[in-house]
Amino acid sequence: MADDRLRLLTPEDLPGILSIEKASFQDARWTVDDFLAEMERPFSFVLGLFPPARTLPAGFAPPPVPELSGPALRRLPASAPGAPRGTPARPRAPFPPKPLGAFAAFWILYGETHLMHLAVAPERRREGLGKAVLRAVLGFSVARGSGKVLLEASENNPAALALYRSEGFRVVGRRKGYYESGRADALSMTLDLPPAPCGG
Repeated sequence: MADDRLRLLTPEDLPGILSIEKASFQDARWTVDDFLAEMERPFSFVLGLFPPARTLPAGFAPPPVPELSGPALRRLPASAPGAPRGTPARPRAPFPPKPLGAFAAFWILYGETHLMHLAVAPERRREGLGKAVLRAVLGFSVARGSGKVLLEASENNPAALALYRSEGFRVVGRRKGYYESGRADALSMTLDLPPAPCGG
């Protein structure tokens, strides 16, 4: 994966994964143990996308750092080992660098990819992150010799269905009452992948 926004996730990424998971799924929501188990399986992958921070609106300026003196200054820790006591610490960035924006969990087994989960952080939806991480899964799968991708998507999730159809997936079946609530069917979808390009 040449794109430095993409990488395989590890247990250290679980807070971000679980935050997106909780906001994205009501049925079939995974737990910490579910994700840990997937990360340990040799045929299972959890791929994350870390988009750059949004461009701030024109004219935006961060709040000014107050000028500190007297007791307020003395309460600050040293900014580095050996620095004079009372040296102001470096101000923190207003936003954490590259938070997790989307992830996908999938298996590659016996020449097929089984896409089990794909979710986007609520605050980063409608930015194309779902399409980006899906295409990354497809490229990752082709590179590892997978010839087909299989998935289930809720009939009540038009955004997901539209995303998959836009990449060429087709519906091949229906699973009645698939989700825990029993109120929605799952549509089984598939996509045939091209063979991996031959090395030159």
